Amino acid sequence: MIAIASYIYLSVGGIVGAIMFSIGLLTILNMGFKLFTGSVGYIKSKDDIRDNIIILIGNIIGACGILAFPHAAALSLVASKLTIPLYLVFLKGVVCGIFIYSAVACFKKNKDYMVPVCVTGFILFGGEHCIADLCYALAASTFSIDILLFLIVVTIGNSIGAIIVDRIQ
Repeated sequence: MIAIASYIYLSVGGIVGAIMFSIGLLTILNMGFKLFTGSVGYIKSKDDIRDNIIILIGNIIGACGILAFPHAAALSLVASKLTIPLYLVFLKGVVCGIFIYSAVACFKKNKDYMVPVCVTGFILFGGEHCIADLCYALAASTFSIDILLFLIVVTIGNSIGAIIVDRIQ
C-alpha cells in the first residue's frame, strides 16, 4: 500500500500528493495490514522485535511491487534525497517516525481524521519514511551503497521517533 501511495505522490506531487499519500496508511490501518513505521513504536518484548523484523521484511518485499511501475519523477527525487547530509536524514527520519506513530495511535483511538493530517504533515515537513524512500529508489530503477546507507539511517530514525513518542505518551 505504501508503494501505491508513493507512486501516487510521484504522479501528483505537492500538497495534493501529500494528502493523497495517506491512502496508503489509511488502507493499511483499515485492512489490518502491518507497516513497520506504524508498529515499531509498540515494541515491548523480544517477540515484538522479531515481529517487527518480519514486518520490515514483508514491507520491503511489498515495496518491490513498484518495480513493475518505474516513474520518471523518482530519479530526480532520489537524487535530491542523496544530497542531504546523513545527520539530517536521521533527524528527518525521527520526525517521520513521530508523525506515523502519532497517526497510528490516533487511529487506534478512533480519531481516523488524524491519519491524513499526520501523513501530510510528515511529507510537507520533508520527513523521510524508510518504506516510501525504498519505493522511490525502486521506481527510479536505481540502487547503490549510498541508497542502502540512506535507507538504513532513515529506518533507524523512524524507529527512534516512534519509540520516543510511545515512551512519553
